Amino acid sequence: MPIARPPLPLTDYQRIFRVLKTVLDAADANPAHPSVFFSMAGAYLIEQHYKKRCQPVAGAAFFRVDDDAGAVLPFADKDHEDLSSDKGFHCWIMCDDYILDFTAPLFRESLQALGSAGSCSRKMFQKPRSAMSDSPLLMHEPGDFHMLPNVDLTRKILSEFFANERNNDLVKTCAHWYRKPPKDILRQATMTSNDGTVSHLTLSSLSLVGAW
Repeated sequence: MPIARPPLPLTDYQRIFRVLKTVLDAADANPAHPSVFFSMAGAYLIEQHYKKRCQPVAGAAFFRVDDDAGAVLPFADKDHEDLSSDKGFHCWIMCDDYILDFTAPLFRESLQALGSAGSCSRKMFQKPRSAMSDSPLLMHEPGDFHMLPNVDLTRKILSEFFANERNNDLVKTCAHWYRKPPKDILRQATMTSNDGTVSHLTLSSLSLVGAW
């Protein structure tokens, strides 16, 4: 059976990433797990603007990146039997049997947070689930990946995220600002916080060099 086409072209993925990053940065939330916002808001944008069904997923994730040392970037709780818990996990999106991760352009910063030089490229991550490696120990090439979904953790994170009205407002801000290419998107936008503070946003110009 042929694999479905990827849900997003690179230009669309890059624009969604820019909107998500800009809004999250402006919110000054500094979350311990930014992948939660990127997956929740990213899934919402895809559903609203592309009419594709998406499912945010939480669990353990491992990525082989293209830094000089051929590092594996882990998002996990090695002390938990499921390799993921609210202390260590990652979030991604399932769409059309593809796995999308809008935090991938920031893998460099994730490596740096682990003490690495963090020289990996800024790329799109959008791969068919069938391409997943069977184990983190069997990831040999840049772009190889392994995911271990955690159903209970996913339910918990989804419930907690959408119970926070501020999160809902941020997601809706992203969806309102976003425009599908080739339509133009405004370079500036405004965002009002619950206390009435108005933030002026300038769309991120961070560019991707390709795909994992």
